[in-house]
Amino acid sequence: MREALASIRFLDLQPEAMRLPSLPGQPILGDRGESLSSVLKAICESETKKRDLIAWMRQLTPVDVTGLETGLHPTRSSLLSEFIEGQTRDARR
Repeated sequence: MREALASIRFLDLQPEAMRLPSLPGQPILGDRGESLSSVLKAICESETKKRDLIAWMRQLTPVDVTGLETGLHPTRSSLLSEFIEGQTRDARR
């Protein structure tokens, strides 16, 4: 029990940090939400986990999320993620 409590992380999520492009291959979310795109890409490598994430987003928000795309930033070698609601929603907004 003590070990489980010792491993708990308390995050101070900040939207600005979560919107920043992240380097590929970083599967752990930073304390402020850094590397979110990389973490989402890692989750979405499993089609089951991707489906579960999209279903959870539908329950969490009033937006009818239908998909998630993660790709390289056009001018850098970093990742950006976009949730899709019928049309593409830019994660940087």
